[in-house]
Amino acid sequence: MAAPVFEALYAFRISEASYNIEFFQLGLVLNIKNTLIKITFFAFVLAIILLVACTFIPTLYKFLGFSDMKEYKDKNGNPIELGKAAIVDACEKEKINCLKDVLLIQGEIDQGTLSSIKKLNSLDKIETMCFRSVGGNNQIAQKLMSFIKEYDINTCLAEEYYFKERGSIGGTYCYSACPLILLMGKERFHVGNEIEIGIHHSGKVFDFCFTCFYMDNGGEDFEPYFTNQGHINLFKRSRNTPLKDMDILEPSEWKKYNIFTNN
Repeated sequence: MAAPVFEALYAFRISEASYNIEFFQLGLVLNIKNTLIKITFFAFVLAIILLVACTFIPTLYKFLGFSDMKEYKDKNGNPIELGKAAIVDACEKEKINCLKDVLLIQGEIDQGTLSSIKKLNSLDKIETMCFRSVGGNNQIAQKLMSFIKEYDINTCLAEEYYFKERGSIGGTYCYSACPLILLMGKERFHVGNEIEIGIHHSGKVFDFCFTCFYMDNGGEDFEPYFTNQGHINLFKRSRNTPLKDMDILEPSEWKKYNIFTNN
């Protein structure tokens, strides 16, 4: 009798051990699953927080027009805080050749640009609008384009911009929507050749602070502004370059697209 009882007891213990192992494995799987759910939820919440902090809040700040000032460093490395719109002299390096008292649009083009323009008192005397800009909001860019066309304003890019008694800034660039605004000028000047023009597709940037995602969309509203074939071709070329990239034009291409009238 002892042997069958022992065998039954042994089988029971084996069965109990197997059950415990299976129970442990099930518990481990559930713990891993719960941990993954928590990590995923935490990552999602963190992504929302970063998106709000790094995209929506700055966008709201710009939309309300608070971003009307920008800090730069002059050619000697000294910081200068300037309005996004300022009256300057647009010159070749070392002031060899200058356009006097032009309206400079600098930094990102947004509601703050318009706020800065409104603070100026001598707009009625402005004949030329110049740029040192990365581009910006399409709607604001189109308002500037309409203003330039309506009042027959000239446009320019210069190697260096001189601020009365406040130094100068160089390294001029005109990217994204900036070249499209430039094309609206009645006359379009380049003051020197050390300037950079870059184009790409319109779109949206979703900034998560440590990384950005780019989405190409919109921009069709610009097309009706162009009647010159060179300008139409440049706009079409811009549609072929993704937002995350920049198509830098060679100076030899400026004439091809009729960018300047003082070639």
